[in-house]
Amino acid sequence: MKLLVAMSSFLIVLALIAPTRWASAAKLRIGYSAITATMTPLWNAHEKGFFAKYGFEAELIYLAGGSGIALALEADSIQLAQINLNAGIEARLAGGSVTIVGSV
Repeated sequence: MKLLVAMSSFLIVLALIAPTRWASAAKLRIGYSAITATMTPLWNAHEKGFFAKYGFEAELIYLAGGSGIALALEADSIQLAQINLNAGIEARLAGGSVTIVGSV
């Protein structure tokens, strides 16, 4: 249930910020750091076409480990990520500009 709430929150935030932040972007690159059941909502959203429904050409990119995802966010190689909370906090404490939207 908590995972469903977290993923729903993620998609709502995406829908709210998308028109202003990525209005000119044709492609949205989303990173994920593990091949586990916790990534299922992200994969389902991609497979069911939810990103395309809102005008995004989403590309899911696997990068092993949360630190790799945090580096990719800082380098602007990806625009969104689904990672563990610790990696986001560590990146922020190290001076990065990672924004944590939600956690379960």
